[in-house]
Amino acid sequence: TVYSETLYPRLHFGWSDLASAIDGRYHYVRAPRAELYDTTTDPRERINLSGEKASTVAALGSWLDRTTAGSVVTPPAAADADTRERLRALGYTTSSAPPAPSGGTRADPKDKIAAYESLRRAQRLAADGHDAEVVTALAALVAADADMLDGWELKAKSLVKLGRTREAIDAFGRVLAIDPLKPETHLALARIFALEHDPLRARRHAELAARRDPASGYEVLAELMLDENKVAEAAAFARRSLDADPSRYLSEFVVGVAAQRSGRCDEAIAAFRRAIESKRMEPSAVVRNLHAGLADCLARTGHEAEAEQEFKAELAEIPWSPEGRVGLATLYRSQGRDGDARSVLVGLIAAQPQPTADSYGVVVHAFTVLGDTQAARQWTAKAHARFPSDPRFR
Repeated sequence: TVYSETLYPRLHFGWSDLASAIDGRYHYVRAPRAELYDTTTDPRERINLSGEKASTVAALGSWLDRTTAGSVVTPPAAADADTRERLRALGYTTSSAPPAPSGGTRADPKDKIAAYESLRRAQRLAADGHDAEVVTALAALVAADADMLDGWELKAKSLVKLGRTREAIDAFGRVLAIDPLKPETHLALARIFALEHDPLRARRHAELAARRDPASGYEVLAELMLDENKVAEAAAFARRSLDADPSRYLSEFVVGVAAQRSGRCDEAIAAFRRAIESKRMEPSAVVRNLHAGLADCLARTGHEAEAEQEFKAELAEIPWSPEGRVGLATLYRSQGRDGDARSVLVGLIAAQPQPTADSYGVVVHAFTVLGDTQAARQWTAKAHARFPSDPRFR
């Protein structure tokens, strides 16, 4: 007898989970409305015989009960007291009650095929970048199926892309009401609140994420600490992330930046190189300042040729990288290659379709610090002509 199960409809949509037994010619499916198929005469399982063969249903149902005896399905886990308190402090509500049991208390997935197809259409719209249409398409769907975790999550992500941050936070909150410790949701909220300049809330969400996904949760905590220039804490969280998953290149990068900011260039060089090596598994990923950070430390320790290569590697990945351009210009200036230094810095403006005042500010400031007075005056005048109200260029 072959046993099968799926928790997918329960975990993702709040519908009933399913189990089945295939014994010889019969395939029995345990669901809110049982199904029985004769796979010999009906291989495509179109004719439900459960009403006609009650004894077969009973026999296979009993076998399933014996086979699964002692196995209690409780996904997602109910929130413990500490989690509920943390979520309450963040403004979310969640139930402390255990999940509803299997069986008829949940919707039968075969009655929800239309809802499933509607969600699939919304997912295709999201993949094509039609986020406003996604939000519209999901409105009725999540209203009818309030426990459709995937629907709420997809809606929240589209709202983020549309800049409707408050609505996105509310939608993510509905996800947490269903699964209070879903790490992806807490990580998304941590990033939202970091961008909203609310580091405390960002940190609390990252801490909750770390309970189920320590590698990702501690990595985000490390990034948050780095943003606050708390380098020791950033490095500590990054190492905890690496303890959980040694392949986390962003955590290696944070270790490198923390060491760089503390003046420990040899340690930083080793960490940056480990990050670059780990990132080879994701060649399309881009980490700003990874190669430039390594180049800075190489230049400071006298390895100028290697530093130049790493600065150029940074600019190959991110042509508008301020760290890459200012760093390489500084290296060239120290070598007396003033023309090359000017060309690299001016490239910051050329690399952007619509350069901002901040980009001009970086160029002017860099020329000033490097002592290239002529270039500093020339680019101050250009910046003033383009941004006449900006006091930096008066």
